[in-house]
Amino acid sequence: MADSVTLIDKFQRQCEVIGAPLDSRSRDLLVRYCQELEEYNKNVNLVSNADLEVVLRDHILDSLTLVPLIAEHRGRLTGGAKERKLRLVDIGSGAGFPGVVLAVYMQDLSVTLIDSVTKKCVFLQHIVDSLGLSDRVFVANARSEALAHQDDLRGKFDFATARAVGSLPLIAELTLPFLRNGGVLLAQRSCRQLEEDQRAAGPLASKFGGSVIGCFFPDAQITEKQVGILAIKRSKAIASQFPRTGAKLGT
Repeated sequence: MADSVTLIDKFQRQCEVIGAPLDSRSRDLLVRYCQELEEYNKNVNLVSNADLEVVLRDHILDSLTLVPLIAEHRGRLTGGAKERKLRLVDIGSGAGFPGVVLAVYMQDLSVTLIDSVTKKCVFLQHIVDSLGLSDRVFVANARSEALAHQDDLRGKFDFATARAVGSLPLIAELTLPFLRNGGVLLAQRSCRQLEEDQRAAGPLASKFGGSVIGCFFPDAQITEKQVGILAIKRSKAIASQFPRTGAKLGT
């Protein structure tokens, strides 16, 4: 494995190519995030491989591919009001990808991290506190299908992410109710998943109050993986029964 300085230099160049250039603050915080995760992962299994090279490439860089898409919709969602923070909800946050990474990179982003697994939420709160993000990043140890029916969360977010949750029907039903009208779900998918997703995405999005607005493919030579990001906009009212619970969820 290359030494850490070489890995970090390579990572910084990759970030510039994907449209998420790092300043020294973001770089240092993200490296610290990797170090904290590697140490924590020795006792609590959060990722299969916590080596710096793997986390930077497979998790941090992958999360940052969302930055250009968020920037693309920023003006429309804020109405040009620089003082309004964007709000993002990250479903099934796990070890914090992409929610924590995006919060580090974008200082005007308020993020709610949701995960039903307590040990993951303990780490999430630890890393939020350690990186000094507790004023705008919030951890909820609960099921998203329950939280989506709360008045203070339903229809309140500009963006939703769900990186490793499951099928597109499941993701759409869980996330779209959190979005305000015009808000955008950014669903990170493998290219193999996208082949199936794109056939079903239109009717599916409509069922849960959304409309497909595009699919973006990060540079595979830079990310070293074949992935895409499916963007679905909340475009109409969502029936009050969504998201459902139990076996019906995502069907």
